Amino acid sequence: MATLDFTKGKVLQVQGTGPQWIMANIDFTTALGAQGAAAASDVCQVISVPAGTFVHQVVCVVRTAEGGTQVADIGDGSDADGYMNDTDLNAAAGVADFGDSTDDAYIEQGGRYYSSADTIDITLITNGANTAIIDIYVQASYL
Repeated sequence: MATLDFTKGKVLQVQGTGPQWIMANIDFTTALGAQGAAAASDVCQVISVPAGTFVHQVVCVVRTAEGGTQVADIGDGSDADGYMNDTDLNAAAGVADFGDSTDDAYIEQGGRYYSSADTIDITLITNGANTAIIDIYVQASYL
């Protein structure tokens, strides 16, 4: 298992008082360059979350399916599947996953407050990834 930095400078920079959205495009075909594909069990850090941020919602939209079985969890350094458990990265293009309030802790709680900095992470469960292209949307407020 490796920890891979896909953040590319993507930091939740929430300004003002209302919730705002940030999007990170994760292209597994090019993201790692010479390093090759992300492997099963790898943790892919996708968006940096500064201290003092409340994340309301995380959404995963498949743009290009992996082309083979690929299930992933979406969470953070405290709970790998806090936002989504077993989201399908091989779903048809355009399919969105919003998490499930019955088995995703942060969704069930209505979000998560970050008192210290962390990252939104994708943990690859079943296989590596080298074809999928996904968008991760995060809705957050700065408190």
